[in-house]
Amino acid sequence: LDLVRRATAGSGLAVAPPQSLRFVRTVEDQGGLSADRRATNLRGAMRSQSVAGRTCLLVDDIVTSGATLAESARALWAGGAREVQAVTLAGAVLRRSPG
Repeated sequence: LDLVRRATAGSGLAVAPPQSLRFVRTVEDQGGLSADRRATNLRGAMRSQSVAGRTCLLVDDIVTSGATLAESARALWAGGAREVQAVTLAGAVLRRSPG
């Protein structure tokens, strides 16, 4: 939240309160899960509120499989967001074992 506030300072953009997008059920720790398992783990786990008609910018520190961003966007769209964009600070390099 501090990162978003600093990045948008002076821009005139409104920063939504953290509870605008929240988990509504417990999920497994994503570490060590495959991309498919991450998506299944997060499917339907988030809800949004107070986003109807708004343009939403998701900010994530790192994208690994994209499952968190996908579920966040789904919840925002379901909450009536007008537009959903995303930005990440880093991307993980997925290593596959040979063979």
